[in-house]
Amino acid sequence: NLSGRFAEAEPLLARAALASRQLVADDNPEGAMMRFNHGACLAWSKRFAEAEPVLLAEYERLAALLPAGHGLLAQARRTIADAYATNGRPEQAAAWRAR
Repeated sequence: NLSGRFAEAEPLLARAALASRQLVADDNPEGAMMRFNHGACLAWSKRFAEAEPVLLAEYERLAALLPAGHGLLAQARRTIADAYATNGRPEQAAAWRAR
């Protein structure tokens, strides 16, 4: 079961996300991406209520740090769209796909 594997990975990513806050500045894209990945893991672990604010906040941070056409932003938008779709929110998924 793939969602079970994400549930196993979540505590590890939570520690990595916390470490990224302690070790790198808020304006570090790699730290923001680590925290974003933790949010994605939460979403795939059926914990979307926790995942959504993390995904959105870290996307906004990445959007402020990276140039508009950066590949990580496109990847993050796809991840958010997939997370919304997987969690029964097709309207939000479509809005993120259209960005």
